[in-house]
This record gives sequence, C-alpha cells and structure tokens, in this order.
Amino acid sequence: MKKVLSVLALICVAFILSGCSDSESEKFTHTIDKIRTPDGDYFIDGTVTNVSNEDYLMRSIQFICYDAKGRILGTAIKDWDGEAKITVPNQTIKYTARFKGDPLDETYDSLETTEFFGEEKYIFSPAHYIDHCNFDKITYRLNK
Repeated sequence: MKKVLSVLALICVAFILSGCSDSESEKFTHTIDKIRTPDGDYFIDGTVTNVSNEDYLMRSIQFICYDAKGRILGTAIKDWDGEAKITVPNQTIKYTARFKGDPLDETYDSLETTEFFGEEKYIFSPAHYIDHCNFDKITYRLNK
C-alpha cells in the first residue's frame, strides 16, 4: 500500500512540475476569428491568450473536424514546436491551424470517388467535406 501511495505521489509531483496539473481553461482562452477555405484547404485563424500568472511555452492548438454526419475527418492543428512561442501573463498570440486529414481513415471510404487513370480518387479534398471543427486541446509547458 505504501508503494502505491509513493508512486501516486511521484506522478502528482511530475504533473505539477510539468505545468499540467491545472486545466488549460484556467491558463488559456482561445478565439476562432475566421475560417478560410482557399484552394480546397481548410484553415482556422484565431488567438490564444495566456490568462495565468505564469510564462508558458506554447506547443500546439488542435481542433477535431467533422463532416455533416458527425464523422471525424481529421484534425486542424497549429504546431509551434519549431517556433517555440513563449507567452507571458495576459499575452495574446495569433494562430492559423491547418486541416490535416488522414487519407487512410476509414471515414473516407464513404465519400464520393471517381476513377482517374485506373485508380479510384476522391472527387474533392477531404477538407471539402468539413462541416465544422471543435476545439480539442492546447499543449504547453511551463517556461523555466
């Protein structure tokens, strides 16, 4: 029993040190300002605001995208890994999340296809079938 409690205590300490102990809604707010669909792509433009009292290194913001029947088509994501976006308290940063569908997803089996040079191809990009995208998560860590 003491070993189990010790392990649980270590896990809790790890979460606290990583900055993931509180919910992201207590640390950040986000907006969706505009949805763009140029040339068959799908983009979500908006902002993320650090509403905490800590500095954070933003990793990503992600949305799950659905068709009109409620089937998941994939995710729209803005990944800051290469840019290392640091936010300080009350700072707002802009993002553009891009839809990244998974063409191997079984959902696409039921979308319209046509034969093209002997291969079956989708008539439209999977982004064409997006009905809506819902906020999924923000990933981050404390900036130390």
